[in-house]
Amino acid sequence: MGQFAEQTGLRLGETGIYEGEIHPGWDVLENANGGYLMSMLGRAALLDSGRPDIISLSSHFLSPGRPGPVTATTTTLKHGKRFATTRVDLTGPDRLVLSGTVITGDLRDGEGPTLIDRSAPEMPAPLDCPRTVADPGGLFPPPFMDKIEQRLHPDDAAGATGEPRVRGWFRLLDGERIDTTAAVLASDFLPPTVFNTDLPVGWVPTVQMTVHFRMRPTTEWLLVDSVTHFVQNGTFEIDADLYDESGELVAQSRQLLLIARP
Repeated sequence: MGQFAEQTGLRLGETGIYEGEIHPGWDVLENANGGYLMSMLGRAALLDSGRPDIISLSSHFLSPGRPGPVTATTTTLKHGKRFATTRVDLTGPDRLVLSGTVITGDLRDGEGPTLIDRSAPEMPAPLDCPRTVADPGGLFPPPFMDKIEQRLHPDDAAGATGEPRVRGWFRLLDGERIDTTAAVLASDFLPPTVFNTDLPVGWVPTVQMTVHFRMRPTTEWLLVDSVTHFVQNGTFEIDADLYDESGELVAQSRQLLLIARP
């Protein structure tokens, strides 16, 4: 078992509720990364439904996730022939951290017509992009950069584009395979898009996030292309497309975030 699988792992407790732990080191400003928390939500739904893949995961962030024990309470909303729909509440020692709805199934079952009018962005090979490492002081880049391997497009790494867009490669450490649970983490590992603009930057907490899968990840690296179109009324969105190394679309995500006040 790899580090990511181990540190998002859950076990079924005697009361029928899944038990786990938010491990230290996955945080941004002492709050666990949202994709990491959502990965635990997805893992609980997979265990509960017995299906192999996450199809869609929609989460509401209710309070910060801090290192320590958590429980995942699952409620089956539907157990259909192709998909199962499960509600999951992730709760820390004293409060509800995350609540969401997860659709699980088998991504190998999909078939139908194809229409594609957008492709993966032009990117240097992963090892030709600079790797992001955590700031020893624990601020930015955040500690969880040492838990995964992030390699940003050289322009985005320099913060030189002036465009609210960030592109980067993602992989797990030590050859650990990327499944749909890990790809949820990949959808939320890049620096916020507004960091590439002259807007005020600071903590930009996620209010809600949804990830939709189109195919099962099969390659060592995932390419993530994230962009923002609207910064308005104290909020902004990040839309991200996730591609495998051959340029095939794996997943799409959208999150709503708060932006720092001037």
